[in-house]
Amino acid sequence: MTGGVKITVPGRPHIESVATHLAKNSGAKAVSLKWERKMRGKYFSAILVAVILLISASSPAGERPVLKAKALTSVQIMRITGQAALRAGDVYGGDLYNGNPDVFITELSIYVKTEKNGEIFPRIYLCQIDIAPMATVPFGVNIVAGDENADYSWGIIKARGYEVDPKLIKSFQPSR
Repeated sequence: MTGGVKITVPGRPHIESVATHLAKNSGAKAVSLKWERKMRGKYFSAILVAVILLISASSPAGERPVLKAKALTSVQIMRITGQAALRAGDVYGGDLYNGNPDVFITELSIYVKTEKNGEIFPRIYLCQIDIAPMATVPFGVNIVAGDENADYSWGIIKARGYEVDPKLIKSFQPSR
């Protein structure tokens, strides 16, 4: 795209207007936003993509930032909370809340422990996920299911994500 701001999100006019406002007020010469239906986290995922594209478009050629997910600190991991239970079949899942105001989460390592035929099954599962700052999303992983009425315990042992500017995210949360 050469010059101008072009942001289209079919069926999501609020996201279009917020992202366009961000782009125009940044002084960016060119911004483009592509909405992907697999995105979760309501408005935040699309807005974050707009911010990333905005940063890239605003940077001089050859100096474009490359965003790489990094391991979160133990404090950042403690801010990820949620509830989970065995769902249909072998799916263990629930809802996760990202209490970090400045981290977009992309990956979790989840520890799930259960019992089957008297044997304890502790396992670690990798969950690819998109959780914007201060947002809640559903999650689920296929696990080794335990016996009927078995107890399950779980926890987040590792997480990866991108650091984002909390001022940018906060300024685009929809008012209620």
